Amino acid sequence: MMVLAERYLSTWRPCLSIYQTSLFLQDGRSPLDYALGDSEIMQMLLDKGADVNSISKTGETALYRASTEGLAVTVQMLLECGAKLDVKHKLLQGETALHSAAFQSNVAIVQLLLAAGANVHLKSQDGDTPLHSAVKATHIYTDVQGQFAVVQLLLAKGAGASVDVKNNTGETPLHLAASHGHGAVVELLLATGADITKKNKKGYTPMCCAAVRGLDNIVQLLLDTGAGVNVKATLNPKP
Repeated sequence: MMVLAERYLSTWRPCLSIYQTSLFLQDGRSPLDYALGDSEIMQMLLDKGADVNSISKTGETALYRASTEGLAVTVQMLLECGAKLDVKHKLLQGETALHSAAFQSNVAIVQLLLAAGANVHLKSQDGDTPLHSAVKATHIYTDVQGQFAVVQLLLAKGAGASVDVKNNTGETPLHLAASHGHGAVVELLLATGADITKKNKKGYTPMCCAAVRGLDNIVQLLLDTGAGVNVKATLNPKP
């Protein structure tokens, strides 16, 4: 590690002053951004005054990037150095670090952000709360158990109070969970009191979302909760 540190220092040494450690390079990132994941180099830069809350030309803070890349130790370090929690990404739909970590189903980082006081109610430009982001994770590498745990964490921290909040397309977290076939998450949201009668802007209830995708297990869950079978889709329903 010391050899690696010396090699980095030979590159960063001209920047290691309180005036230069936040100097942005041509792609808009500072030395601290490039050192993410390397605690030793990060500490050197921070000790010399690197700005933990600087925003790159790509619109992200170091905390957002570390949360997105799954760097839990780095996230902890940044939080201890005063990283602001609820800064929205300037380009990616105004998401916060919590939105990103929730979408990645990263339990450890979500725990860190929530423990530090991250706001579970903030919306992105798409109207998504972190709970929406957690539920809509559908990429091939989604950790199903991790996703369930993240939803539990968000609900426990107060997201349950806004479990029926709609995004810009009128979808609640239950619509998304039903659409993507997340059975365990659907059960969890229902147990929290999610409204099975809410309609999105297409007029779909969660039952419609599951039926149109042929998700028989989700249909059964909703039926067991009393979802109506004769409710018709109506465009742009009243909130």
